Amino acid sequence: MTFLTSTLTPIKTSVIALTVVVMGVSGIAMADAGVSRETVKDSFTVDQGSQFILENINGKVTVSSWAGNTIEVVAEKAAKSQKALEQTEVQMSQQGNKVFVKTEYHNASKWSESGNYSKVTYQVKLPRGMALTDIDLVNGSLVVNGIDGEIRAELVNGSIKANGLTDNGDLESVNGSVKVSYEQLSSVDKIKLTTVNGSIKLSVPDNLSAEVVADTNHGSIKNDFGLVAEKGFFSGRSLKGTVGSGDARIMLESVNGSISLKAD
Repeated sequence: MTFLTSTLTPIKTSVIALTVVVMGVSGIAMADAGVSRETVKDSFTVDQGSQFILENINGKVTVSSWAGNTIEVVAEKAAKSQKALEQTEVQMSQQGNKVFVKTEYHNASKWSESGNYSKVTYQVKLPRGMALTDIDLVNGSLVVNGIDGEIRAELVNGSIKANGLTDNGDLESVNGSVKVSYEQLSSVDKIKLTTVNGSIKLSVPDNLSAEVVADTNHGSIKNDFGLVAEKGFFSGRSLKGTVGSGDARIMLESVNGSISLKAD
């Protein structure tokens, strides 16, 4: 996908392709009646510098931090039939300094045709300072609270809400808003927030020192740091400027949505 006025890297086409593959397995809101459920739990002891990687197709993911050196993952499976529940597998493994979590749908094409939909919601607790290396979601939102390590997430259909970040962030959604707040910026080199259909709201400390680039095709650009957004020749708005000494780099881009950079 290519942005019309973009100076930033386009959202990866691999995620878009994944949407096409799983459109028959789209996430749905299922009533409690007639729903089969199963909870899967696991924990992993990790060293400093370890990474966490998660892939999910249908379902919300919530990530928070806690003290210690243990990752805890709680996966809640829900399906419209016992067969669909059994064919929805939560895979968890540890390989070296990486922990992998993935939802695997067996015979998805068969039970999508019969309406036996399923989803998996995840609650994850990570040691403070651990990196969220890759979070890839298709149908589901992402909520992140108090993660001190770097974070990279890519969504197709779902919003992103991340609070209390302190390190580099690369967060993308195709259909969904992106709302992020930073607690401090001393360890930050780059923040990149991207969406196609949705707004972007970034809140940072008022002592910001960064180069800022923002683009939208359809929407406004507002900020609390005195930077001036210019109107595009045909449509859209763009902003480029430096706050303070320009120590970090902030890149914000939406196709259909407004952009806001706020001082906290």
